[in-house]
Amino acid sequence: MTIDFTKYAELCSQWHSGQGSMLYAVASTGGLSLGRYKPDDVDTDIEWMLRLLSGLLAEVRNCVKISADDEDYFEDSAIFVEFKNDIEKAIDSLEK
Repeated sequence: MTIDFTKYAELCSQWHSGQGSMLYAVASTGGLSLGRYKPDDVDTDIEWMLRLLSGLLAEVRNCVKISADDEDYFEDSAIFVEFKNDIEKAIDSLEK
């Protein structure tokens, strides 16, 4: 399963916490990419992508909670839930 990150890029640009954020990666590049230097403790590109998706999922889950609990951001909550579901499906498909 592939994620259409373009659906979420604008939202990510409003919610990221800076360059260390996975949301920033989506906002600035329109997706996730493996980059040039694989971490030493990762053997395959699939493991690497799973790590990136897991980090993104953690941030998106936090955004779901924050946006659901704050009426000023409640509109974003449904989009974050959809994004969370897409990430979970992508992770499931990579783990098979």
